[in-house]
Amino acid sequence: MVVCSIVLLTLIEIFFNNSETSMMVLLVELGLYVLVGANGNEWRMTLLISQGFELVDTLQAKSPAAAIGKVADV
Repeated sequence: MVVCSIVLLTLIEIFFNNSETSMMVLLVELGLYVLVGANGNEWRMTLLISQGFELVDTLQAKSPAAAIGKVADV
C-alpha cells in the first residue's frame, strides 16, 4: 500500500510539474518514509505472530546465520 502511494504521488508530481505540487509531494513522501521506517519492524512482527510464530527471546548477532548458530547452541 505504501509503495502504491509513493508511485501515485510521483505520478502526480510528474503530471502537474510545478514547484508547489512538487514540494507537497516531497513532504508527503518523506512522511511516508518516516512512517514505514518507524513502524516497519512492528508491522512485520505483528504479521509473523498472526501467522503462528511466537517470540521466544531476542539476542544480538552480526548476521542471521550467527543468530541461528547461537540459538542452535542452546
